[in-house]
Amino acid sequence: MDLKQTITRGELADYLLKLTGDILDAKDMTPEEFCKTYGFMVGDADGNFSAERVLKRAELAAILLRVDNELMSSDDREAGPEQQNRN
Repeated sequence: MDLKQTITRGELADYLLKLTGDILDAKDMTPEEFCKTYGFMVGDADGNFSAERVLKRAELAAILLRVDNELMSSDDREAGPEQQNRN
């Protein structure tokens, strides 16, 4: 793995949809719609997603944290109250 390799917002959106789309119910969504719907990446003040822009490490870390939080919330919703209280 090359830690100096770059990734664009569009590439990450595509990966996230492929990896988590089934879990988070992303039927018929584009990668951009998926990320905006779940708040992983929303774009700038003008609503531009800027798919070609290369992500900085801090941005990537923040996005991955949002994804992790959403997946954990999804697990909690599926587990039901009796499983949630065991933690």
